[in-house]
Amino acid sequence: MRCNRRLISKLRLRRFVTRSMLVRGVFLGGLLLGSLAQAEGGQPQQQTIRVQGRSDAIVTDGSIRFGDIAHIDSPNMVDDQAVIQLKKVVVGTSPKAGEVVVLDGAEVLKKLQTEGVRLQSLRYSLPRQISVTRAYREVRQDELQRALSAYISKSSRQF
Repeated sequence: MRCNRRLISKLRLRRFVTRSMLVRGVFLGGLLLGSLAQAEGGQPQQQTIRVQGRSDAIVTDGSIRFGDIAHIDSPNMVDDQAVIQLKKVVVGTSPKAGEVVVLDGAEVLKKLQTEGVRLQSLRYSLPRQISVTRAYREVRQDELQRALSAYISKSSRQF
């Protein structure tokens, strides 16, 4: 039974990784094709996607995504998919609950470039340093005691 669960979880992980790589490839390919079409047309490239960085952000996840640290939008509906994908780009690892990590704005831009984002197609403004805090909630002792006693009474009924 244990081997089957491990095998199933490995297969799910492979399927997820494959899907995310496919989505990233389609997104980056779309950005490249759009920029090539504009370059061939001889028209100056429009910077329709706007990015306004935040100096402070709070995350609830294990990863810091670009959408967590910046407000990203575009007045054109054509850019909606690009905006959504841009918000999903992982730019760092979040700290432990309640702790703070400081990201360098220039490093965030480098990370975007390594992910295939053409910075020339964005109108962006990022602060030099971005403080990211991992969300947390302190648990009072009486809450912990109630949860523990409820768990113990539920567990003892099963045996």
